[in-house]
Amino acid sequence: MFKKKIKKLLIGTNNRGKFKEIRDLLPKHIKIVSTSAFKLKSPQENGKTFEQNSLIKSRYFSQRTKLICLADDSGLEIDILNKRPGIYSARWAGKNSDFGIAIKKVFRERKADGFEYHRDFLSSSINLMKDDDQEIIESAKATLKLFPNNETIRALVAFLLYGETNVNQAYVVYQEGFKEAENNDFNSAANKFIEAFELFPMDYLFAENAGMSLVKNKNFKEAIEYFKKAIELENTEEKTGKSEFGLATCYFELNEKELACDFFTKSMILKYKPAFSSYNKLCGK
Repeated sequence: MFKKKIKKLLIGTNNRGKFKEIRDLLPKHIKIVSTSAFKLKSPQENGKTFEQNSLIKSRYFSQRTKLICLADDSGLEIDILNKRPGIYSARWAGKNSDFGIAIKKVFRERKADGFEYHRDFLSSSINLMKDDDQEIIESAKATLKLFPNNETIRALVAFLLYGETNVNQAYVVYQEGFKEAENNDFNSAANKFIEAFELFPMDYLFAENAGMSLVKNKNFKEAIEYFKKAIELENTEEKTGKSEFGLATCYFELNEKELACDFFTKSMILKYKPAFSSYNKLCGK
């Protein structure tokens, strides 16, 4: 885990899709910089492993920008194909880096061997590098069954920025919070959820449940802060409207009806069912 708070971070890739994917998973307080801002070409990736290639990229971009750089390298590893294509996955994807082309080639190769069951993996390695004496701040790697979702990269990035021990401990404390809530001890539950969020401030559910527990304790002003943090952290596909509903509830209790109705509306747009009845009851004409 990087000991100092990272305020500015270069994502070491010229692949726009990968840049956006990683950027969207990073904490909002970090200023994200693209290699395009420096008009840098990508280095030659001549490593023999994903780890070596991710290090080549992070070192290359960090040296030329004097910024802390996060870079990754990943690809398909098919057991029955002797771990091919591995670091050559991009070549299988063709000139336009079409992942679909690579997958079709994988299936053609797999079909030829006659096996019905295969273990397919995507391996990924991520490094954080800073230019001062070319120190490797942190590295992480994972091998995952296909097909990975954003949680894969989110986990690796989380381990880099906050440390695997902190991240794992945060989820332990988070579960303890639920146990306290089950016993109707919402004060202790709120403290647990807040502790989890302090350990790992990238999971919106920590903030959202802290807000919900604070509402149970009628601590509406503090709850508002955690609901706002949860909304800021949520990705578009994750939004449920629950935090918006929590905000609306807090504002209503604080006699700010206009704000309350505004957030009930936002919660309804996200199809959070409790918001509909609350809006009709509290905001209807």
